[in-house]
Amino acid sequence: MLFDTPFQLLIKRHGLFALGLFFFLFVFLKNAWVADDAYIAFRSVEQLFAGNGPRWNFDERVQVYTSPLWFGLLCVSKLFISDLFLASIALSAVCCVMALVIARYLIGDDLRWLLCVLLISGIWAVMDFTTSGLENPLLYALLAAYLYFYLRLSEESDAVKKQKLLSGLFFSLGLLSITRHDVATLVLVPSLYIVCHSWRDIGLKILLQKSYLAWLPLLLWTIFSVIYYGVPFPNTAYAKMMHGISRYELIDFGKLYIQVSLRWDSLAQLILLLVLLRLIWKKQVALFWLSGGALLNFAYIVYVGGDFMQGRFLSAPLFLMTLAFCAFFQTSRTQVLVLGALTILLVVITHSPLKLSPDSGFDISEGRRHYSWRGILNERNYYFKSNSFWAWWHRDPSQPFPNHKWCLMGRHATEQNKQVSDFGGIGMYGYCAGLDLIVVDNLALGEPFLARLPKPLDRDWRAGHFQRIYPRGFYESRITGENHLVDSHLAALWHDVALLTRSSLWSLERWQAIWRINTGHYRDIGPAYFADIAAKQS
Repeated sequence: MLFDTPFQLLIKRHGLFALGLFFFLFVFLKNAWVADDAYIAFRSVEQLFAGNGPRWNFDERVQVYTSPLWFGLLCVSKLFISDLFLASIALSAVCCVMALVIARYLIGDDLRWLLCVLLISGIWAVMDFTTSGLENPLLYALLAAYLYFYLRLSEESDAVKKQKLLSGLFFSLGLLSITRHDVATLVLVPSLYIVCHSWRDIGLKILLQKSYLAWLPLLLWTIFSVIYYGVPFPNTAYAKMMHGISRYELIDFGKLYIQVSLRWDSLAQLILLLVLLRLIWKKQVALFWLSGGALLNFAYIVYVGGDFMQGRFLSAPLFLMTLAFCAFFQTSRTQVLVLGALTILLVVITHSPLKLSPDSGFDISEGRRHYSWRGILNERNYYFKSNSFWAWWHRDPSQPFPNHKWCLMGRHATEQNKQVSDFGGIGMYGYCAGLDLIVVDNLALGEPFLARLPKPLDRDWRAGHFQRIYPRGFYESRITGENHLVDSHLAALWHDVALLTRSSLWSLERWQAIWRINTGHYRDIGPAYFADIAAKQS
């Protein structure tokens, strides 16, 4: 009976659920890591707790974190866990468990839910970013909630119940909008469908009354952002958008990003194929519009030129489509078990993150996940040796963590009593350097002035990394806070950026600068910049 008792527990409903959670958390912790980019947000959290405000350098109001909601949750987590590395992993675990719990209510069957957990655990793009310190786990939880309300609305006919479900759908949309602005491309198409599907039953007036839950969070954040930072979007967005690269080049790179991210992700390919076959076979309307949203999201990723982190931008649509497939997968238990067995076999054959030994570092051997294709990096493998939960567990308490050269360089800069440092990878370097060192970033992620200048024509680039050459007088201006720019056009831009980031929030002069910056007054700054750097190099 001692042997039978655990087995009997596993075949009960709560046993299968516990088994699925235990399995997922095991894979989660084995793969847990934190990316260099996450330390950019970590430093902003530390600046806030030090009383300087949510900014990168103490002397400028600049938003370098992409996700306002994730940043807020990191701040809350720090109240309970002082180490932001551990806090981000704990917060990621909470978000992932929430996503799986919602998925259980969504799917309604423990066996199919367990299959869903297996599929999710074997998709590289999803599992690589269940941690990383970035906002992807929060997206998983919110997308699971969104899908729950979406599918219930598509099936519900009672007007009163539809009103409650619609409130939940709009609220999840509102939270998604302040998690990542561009996730709108993923949920826009299905949201339009479900709104049109529902308004005949509940009426246009009620629909409009409830819609505030969707747009109010973004509106409130945008108002705060314009007041505090002077602009509606993160500085990282401007640094990655105002580069002057042709749309043709970006689209070409975006297609490569999709290709590289999916090339070794066999289960991701399988999910996309299964969803397509399901649509052809059953022609389910709700799944059709969800797939339309995923297709629009993929098109957007290609349009903007992809990313440098393999799979990061694909993780959200792949997670959503996996949940959707499992929710629509109404079939016999035998078929579920067969598909589950095939999933495990495919996962093992393709070297998925389910393998029991931790990765020791990146692998560039032929036939496996290459660490870099034109700068599209397998981030988790690249940083795992120094930035993983395993590395933290076996760390030397007398040494800084993470034990990465950029962190060590940041510590060294502080030990040398530097006031200003020029460094192109600002994450771990800036975080380990402390809060008093002004870290100037030639990729412009933390520099609002440089973010509004195009990439020099003769410089190579990779997604998210558009290096700028400092114009004459910039570095002196950055060190002193005074305007030493030689070119008059660039000097005018520096003046307005300084007003946005350094002057009193409510001064009339600052609000005039906010108007100029946000209405394209400096959109043609490129020729003056190129002429200045040509003069500098001559």
